[in-house]
Amino acid sequence: MEKTRNASVAALLLGLIALLVSCASLQQSITLEMIYPTDNQTDVTVQYTVPPPPSGKVYVLWIVNPNEKHEQNAGEIRSGQNMTAQTSVNFQATGAIVSIETSPNVTSMSTTWALKVGQIEPSTPTPTVVGPTPTPLPFAH
Repeated sequence: MEKTRNASVAALLLGLIALLVSCASLQQSITLEMIYPTDNQTDVTVQYTVPPPPSGKVYVLWIVNPNEKHEQNAGEIRSGQNMTAQTSVNFQATGAIVSIETSPNVTSMSTTWALKVGQIEPSTPTPTVVGPTPTPLPFAH
C-alpha cells in the first residue's frame, strides 16, 4: 500500500513539474530599445520571447509611430526565448508590434497581435489651458 501511494505521489509530482515547465515555456515578453541618430531615423532593437505561431502562420515585426501614421514591416521573426531583432526605420519610431500573419511579405498589419511595446496607438494631446492669467499667491513670511 505504501509503495502504491509513493508511486502515485511521484506520478503526481512529475505531472506538476511537466505542467510548470510547459507553462514557463509559454511565457511571452518583449522589450524595445530605440536610438535616434537623426531626426528621421531610428535604430531599433527588440528583445522578445514568443512560442511557435499557430499552424500556417508567421510572426512579423512592425515598427510604428501611430501619431505620424507610420508602420513598417521589419520582416518575419522566429519564435523562441530571449530572441533579438534589429532594424532601422526612416522615421521616429515609438513602438513595436509582433503580428500574426499568413505571409511575411504583407503590406499592412493584421489586427491579430502576439506582442506589443511602446506607444502603439495615437496619443491624445493634452489640451492647452486658455483663460485668464492666474493671480500669483502671496508668499508666507
